[in-house]
Amino acid sequence: TNQPTNTSPSGSATGLSLTPTLTSSAYSGNDTLVQVIWSIYSDAGGTALVWSIIDSGNAVSTIVPASAGLSSETTYYWGVQYVGVLSISTESTLTSFTTDVALSSLFGTTLGAGNGGTQQYITGRDLIAKKALVIGKNRTSALSWQWYDGYRGATESLSSDTTAAETTIATGLTSFNNDGFTVGTSTGVNANLDNIAFYEMLEATGIFDIVTFNATGVGGQVVPHSLNHEVGMLVFTSRANIQDWYVQHKELANT
Repeated sequence: TNQPTNTSPSGSATGLSLTPTLTSSAYSGNDTLVQVIWSIYSDAGGTALVWSIIDSGNAVSTIVPASAGLSSETTYYWGVQYVGVLSISTESTLTSFTTDVALSSLFGTTLGAGNGGTQQYITGRDLIAKKALVIGKNRTSALSWQWYDGYRGATESLSSDTTAAETTIATGLTSFNNDGFTVGTSTGVNANLDNIAFYEMLEATGIFDIVTFNATGVGGQVVPHSLNHEVGMLVFTSRANIQDWYVQHKELANT
């Protein structure tokens, strides 16, 4: 029974689901294939087993079940062995794959009550390692939305319900933290006893991107981004001037 080869996912594949399909090369040898052993490890040496299954028959692919407990944004190594009636192959050379990011780690809604002072919200999302957009809104009082992001920096706010230019609110969102964010005394995001909502959105390739750029005033200006594909939806406004907000979607005309 000859050593099989990992076919898919190929080595160093990224963006896989938590239930990937593993595929190996066709069986070869002088024996009769009766079982296939699939294994996933957390290390390249194949010593820390995460999941394994023995498939009866001669299938050259298997779907990893949710019960395997794979984690998001994690690199794993996998191999396969063929078992014949009289022999067993050497395990295939291990190759790696990395699971995709979990949307719950990128997007979240936090509801809180203002305390009129300084308040830290621990959401479990690292807003320092990844640039983030945090939108705050007082749900009790008729106050403007406050948009903050990691590029413009804490305290630099835009309000999506007005045409106003960017303004510094020293008591608004005061810091992005490695486990959430902190707000000050601004009534828009922390009025005492008012109900407040926050929406977090973290950058991730192919999912969400924050872009700042200097407009040239010339039609056809190309603005680069890191989505690596067509933009699905776009929200933009001017930071420096009194200007409307614009929303465009790929399914709608560019008007």
